[in-house]
Amino acid sequence: MQTPSSTQKTTLTSIQYDAGVLGGVLLHPPFLDAIGHPKDVWTIPMITASYDLAACVTALAIIPFTFKIGRRGTILLGNLVAVFGAVVQASSYSVGQLIAGRLLTGFAIGCISSAVPTYLSETGVEIGDRGPANAFNAILLISGVPLAYWVDYGFTKMDNQASWRVPIALQCSFAFFSGGCMWFLPGMFLDILTQR
Repeated sequence: MQTPSSTQKTTLTSIQYDAGVLGGVLLHPPFLDAIGHPKDVWTIPMITASYDLAACVTALAIIPFTFKIGRRGTILLGNLVAVFGAVVQASSYSVGQLIAGRLLTGFAIGCISSAVPTYLSETGVEIGDRGPANAFNAILLISGVPLAYWVDYGFTKMDNQASWRVPIALQCSFAFFSGGCMWFLPGMFLDILTQR
């Protein structure tokens, strides 16, 4: 049986995978071919920063909506948008489309990162489980970037469009797993009270 803790730990790994996956392909020739070899000094940093900007703004702006749709709903929304963002990024043939995909993924990560820690603490079985669970969460949170870099390293040995599109599309796997499992998990006590 899937538990809230293990499902959301997968979500935490996806946060850092999403953050790190683009870094390994930014200067890869097939990636630069797809986005038209930008010459100015602002394009590549803007592609990268759009994700962080969207995640930061969303994490703050989603707070009032989290009280309306609940933490479970916020996590489900984040996973759904993460799939769309990854698909837009993986199918990109322009800087604008890539930035749009990064903004969508950043929105998703803002939703997820604002709701998962509280959801985990509210669904903890026993108080003594929360400390080790948070330590394990930190390990999984940090493990996403090395995972992304190793996936990038393996795929950039190829010299075709799949060498950067597949690692970016793999972002969907985290969202499918945690969103699919989250669908069957309960909401919080606060959600149940506010629905009455």
